[in-house]
Amino acid sequence: MSRLFYIKDVCRSKLQGTSDIHNTRAMLYRQSSLIFQKLHQKESPISVNKAAAEYSDALREQIKLVEQYYSELALSKERQVYLQLSAIWQLCQIVYFSDCKDDIKSLMEWHNQINTSLFYEYDKQAIYFNLEGTFEHPDFWPYVIRMATLANTEQISSILKHVLLDVSVSEYNNLLPYIMALCDITSSFLPDAERLKSIITNLNATGWMHPKTKYHADQICTVMSIFLGNETVTIRNTQDDIHAYICCRYYRSSVGSFNDFSARNPPKTMPHSSQKILRHIIAGDIYQAMEECIHYDWWLLAHLSDLLTMNQMIDREIKIPVETDTLSMPNQFGLWKQAFSYMLECGDLGKEAVVEHLNTMDLNVEDTVVMDVVEFCINQSLESTGIEIYKKKATMCMESNDYTRALLYYKKAKQDQSVDDVFYEMIWQLAKTGKWFDLSALGTAKYDGVYYTIYRHLSNFYGYMTRSELEDATNEFRALINSDSVPYQMMPIVIWEGLGLIKDSDKALLTRSDILVTKLKWQALNKHASTQDFKLFYYYYQQDKSAIPQQNEKLDSILKFQKQDFLDTTGVCFSRALEKCVE
Repeated sequence: MSRLFYIKDVCRSKLQGTSDIHNTRAMLYRQSSLIFQKLHQKESPISVNKAAAEYSDALREQIKLVEQYYSELALSKERQVYLQLSAIWQLCQIVYFSDCKDDIKSLMEWHNQINTSLFYEYDKQAIYFNLEGTFEHPDFWPYVIRMATLANTEQISSILKHVLLDVSVSEYNNLLPYIMALCDITSSFLPDAERLKSIITNLNATGWMHPKTKYHADQICTVMSIFLGNETVTIRNTQDDIHAYICCRYYRSSVGSFNDFSARNPPKTMPHSSQKILRHIIAGDIYQAMEECIHYDWWLLAHLSDLLTMNQMIDREIKIPVETDTLSMPNQFGLWKQAFSYMLECGDLGKEAVVEHLNTMDLNVEDTVVMDVVEFCINQSLESTGIEIYKKKATMCMESNDYTRALLYYKKAKQDQSVDDVFYEMIWQLAKTGKWFDLSALGTAKYDGVYYTIYRHLSNFYGYMTRSELEDATNEFRALINSDSVPYQMMPIVIWEGLGLIKDSDKALLTRSDILVTKLKWQALNKHASTQDFKLFYYYYQQDKSAIPQQNEKLDSILKFQKQDFLDTTGVCFSRALEKCVE
């Protein structure tokens, strides 16, 4: 279904984004996500109808939160958003997710709840306490008719009883039987169609001589016609065709469908855009209603389509054009987990969407968030995607020379070679800057790669030499010289650092065998190492790093000199050391 594309688009997660939308909106999404997950458990503890009711409760709570947290300037607009959503959702409950679907009493209650202003258009107190009598107030009949269209017969009965006690009505003796009949009908409201028709016939057949009397008689006819479900009269006295349809059906069950009603009574003006979705829902046009959802917060389409699908009320694709920037609200609340949970309920397409987002998501976030994302991937059988996230994050850390975190992520991704490559980069960073990385910052993590071993021995050697702990320094140097894993480009640094032990007889803790092994390494460099193998040493050797030329041509000639100078200088040292050294 195309709803999946919509969900994919609007759930783009920025993990830790900032937003000018208040946190209360995120509260709705979190609460709704809990309901959604509960509904989609293998053995769900709630039914579709129960879930719909819980979503409705969440919306009502949202309206309260908006009123509590928003400033007055933002309150009206933001509150209106949720009032609209709540109105639509409650209508969906009645039409789609109720044990008594399309119940007309519930429809009337719904209409009255979202149109409370209709109850207060007329000043009830002013009508009751009019100095010239309640019956003479110009808003008396408009008020009674309004109450009739809202099925509030108790109010009609109450005001008619008040009128019958008013002496001012005595001048309408010929109307009193009809007023009393109307009062009787509204008191118990057990409408008798034949009785209503008979009263209307009698009223129309009477030749009312006085205009005021005729006016009152006509208004009684209007109220009774509404009670009969007269479509023409009802339309004339309601605010729109939705109100008229609900009113007519409330009093006359044979009205039929909303489409039939609209065909008989086409609206004289185009319905307001906010009414389109309501009209489609009442008419039973599920697919048209779904397409209208795009004009509202993504919450509506996501949850409505889900419940309709679970109720097997949708059996074909829905075409929904998606324009992210104008018609949807990107997920900027750090609610990536909720967003992905929604998408994963959308089958293979939803899973593809999640993977797409994970592969392109901005990972400039806290480590705990990245780890939460990967944990989510593992729990959702997306381990390979989680590994790629770790690798991507590790690469980002490498680019900023954040070696500790790079090691953390490569290790979590089980990328042993990449872990050791970090230490290779650390050696290069040492050569370029002269700054050592404190290995104690790695904590208790265990590493055993070639470059880690080289860096550890070099770091330890440097520390021991600085503190004149010669025996320990000798052991570190010996470990490096006796290793067959030290590559040619690293060996010049090892030999150069060991010269302090080799040249000074006072520090002659090295054996003749150690010096011979070192000389063998030197001979291998002399015979097999290329000029480029001395590039790392050149960077390491230079005290003024800024003096290193950037052009390759200049560097090549310098490296040739550097290689020969190294071999000449160190070669002499070996010869002298061997002369002094006793096995």
